[in-house]
Amino acid sequence: MQTQTLIIVILILVSVLTTPLSLKALIDREKVRSEERKKEIMEKPSFGNKWAFHEEIPGEAMETWAVRRIMAYGENMMLVENEFEPGDTAPEHTHHHAQITYVIEGALKFTLDGETRALRKGDSVYIRPFAVHSAEAVEKSLLIDMFSPMREDFVE
Repeated sequence: MQTQTLIIVILILVSVLTTPLSLKALIDREKVRSEERKKEIMEKPSFGNKWAFHEEIPGEAMETWAVRRIMAYGENMMLVENEFEPGDTAPEHTHHHAQITYVIEGALKFTLDGETRALRKGDSVYIRPFAVHSAEAVEKSLLIDMFSPMREDFVE
């Protein structure tokens, strides 16, 4: 019985030691991939708006709400500031971007996939890609929207 156990242990050790992708090899391979990805990203030309100073960014008057400011962005994310006056709306729409909206000041009615909730200062909402959503300002409001990936249509 001990001989069989010893043979099994030896076979397992031989198998582990001769396996081409040992744990150390897997870790080393991931380190190399990570370094290659970092180099690829760092060598890419800069894209977007790296620095965004509020006083230097003119607000864009929107059709159904007061002002939109496109702040810092890169190809994978974008920060947008929106000012709403009472009664202003962001009409029902959808897009392929994930979005998080954060209310800095004010209050609004926000509808997401048919459910309407009140959002006030300090509240936020996550909008999954392709979710139908809209908003209506109840009072003067300032919002921050974060999109991923960036909204290409905002800078065309």
